[in-house]
Amino acid sequence: RDITPRNIQILELGGKGGMQFGLVDFGLAVDAVRWRAEGSGDLGGDGRYWPASAWFVFGFGTQALRQHPTMSYEYRSCLDVHSLGVTALRVLVELMPLLEGTSSDIAGAEA
Repeated sequence: RDITPRNIQILELGGKGGMQFGLVDFGLAVDAVRWRAEGSGDLGGDGRYWPASAWFVFGFGTQALRQHPTMSYEYRSCLDVHSLGVTALRVLVELMPLLEGTSSDIAGAEA
């Protein structure tokens, strides 16, 4: 629910040339077993990283999930996986090296 680029710590490993990554900011840490069993509607984190089921709960409450088993499963089991995937995609896109030349040069080279 709160895995975002701002919550990833990167440590450069000096002369080894590598990096070490860590997840920080556990302000939203909950007992996962109890949270899944009770279906808590306690949403937190950054809405830009929520899956559709979290927005559904935000708009209609957890009781509405009973009518939608697939969304209920996603909400109870996949919130962190979804936010990690969106975070990874965002980080990769932002770290891509800039292309040399303009888009018209690239389009001309492909023709």
